[in-house]
Order: sequence, then C-alpha cells, then structure tokens
Amino acid sequence: AFVSIGFLLFKEGYGFADMDTSSCQSMLECLVGHLDYGFRSAPVWGSWEEDWVMLLFDYAYNMFVILILVAIISGIIIDTFADMRASQQEKQEDMDNLCFICSQNRSDLERESVKFATHISQDHFMWVYARFLLYIEEEDDTLLTGLETYVKEKIVSKEITWFPIGRCIAQEAGDAEDVSDREVRIKDLDDMATQVSQAKESSAYVHGLEVDMKAQVKELREQINAAVAKLGEVQKVLSDSTEAEVAG
Repeated sequence: AFVSIGFLLFKEGYGFADMDTSSCQSMLECLVGHLDYGFRSAPVWGSWEEDWVMLLFDYAYNMFVILILVAIISGIIIDTFADMRASQQEKQEDMDNLCFICSQNRSDLERESVKFATHISQDHFMWVYARFLLYIEEEDDTLLTGLETYVKEKIVSKEITWFPIGRCIAQEAGDAEDVSDREVRIKDLDDMATQVSQAKESSAYVHGLEVDMKAQVKELREQINAAVAKLGEVQKVLSDSTEAEVAG
C-alpha cells in the first residue's frame, strides 16, 4: 500500500537511510527497494520542505511498518522459537522421567520403592526390547517358541498389548508380599503406638511433678523471706536494748 501511494503521490520520490530509491522508474523497482531497505528506516525526503501529506505519510510509515509490522514479524519469530524450545524441553523431560517401555514416570516408581535408574537400565532396558524385536523378525517362524510366536502375531497385527504398559516386575513382586510379613508390620505399628502412649503418660507425670516442685519452691521461698524478716526484727530489738543499757 505504501509503495503504490508513494509512487502515485510523490513525483520526486523518496529514499531510505541506507539507499536512495527516489529514482525508481516503475512500481516493481520501488517495491524491491521497499522490501530491501524499507524495514530498516523511515522514508528520507530529498528536500527539507515537507507538506502535511508528506508528514502524514512519514508518520504512518513509521507507525505501521517500522513499529507494528516489524514487531509482528519479530513476535512471530520469537514465539516460534519459544514453542520449539518448550517442545524440546518437554521431550527431554519425558526422556529423563518416563520409562520408554511401560510409560511410568519416575515419581510413581520411586513412591513404590523402585529405583528409576535401575528400572530403565535393567527391568525395562529399551535396547533389550529392540534386540528382541530384531530377533523375532529375522528368526524362522518354525524355530520360535510359543511366547515369541504370540509376540510376532501382535507385531504383525500392529498391536502393542504385549508391552507391559503401566506394569513392571518389581511392582508386582511388591504386591505379592506374604501375609505374615504384613502381620509383622502391623504388630510393629501396634507396639510403636503403645510406646508413644506410654511416653505421653510419662510426659504428663513429669509435668505434674514439675508443677508440684514449683509450688513447693515458691512456698519455701516465702517461708525463708518470712524468717529473714523476723530475724531482722529480732536484730533490731537487740540493738535497741543494747543502746538503752549503754545509755543507762
């Protein structure tokens, strides 16, 4: 729009800070000049004399091209790179915290006392699964076991139900804990509760002794203060009687 308006309104044309494009003879030449230099600076007029049309055109060009259009293009570029960075971070977090085989995350496994590093390097090591798939693909069907044949049929039908999604052997071993062990744990919890109750009772008894002792100490202090006061009175009486005898 600015190319066509400038080409039709201003016969002498205008240039830019990096290049004088005022001598363009066709709309195409002016368009190329605007695309090459128009995003770097506002129009530069060949004369210091400007009318209101030139002033409005200059301000409109600065507003819509230099400020708004460049900001939009920069924003699109920045948002694109931000989305790419966020996507890359999300993928990296999945690689660091999700098992590739069973899709369980680190916190769920470690909450059940399963070490994530051991799980992905031993229980569900993905390259072991890759070698297994390669073996099934290359091995003759007549030499496969029943389980391997079952897995190959699932692979041919593009099913992933044979993968241990949401399961691992360490969790299942923990779920199959003996009842006797659970009873021992319950007994230990009961013993701990009894010990806590006894500790509370002992604490209450000690607190009562402390209160009684404070009361006795307070009473003893009052008795000592009273005895000191009486002793002072006796000393005063003796002093007065001695002074009377000396005077007599």
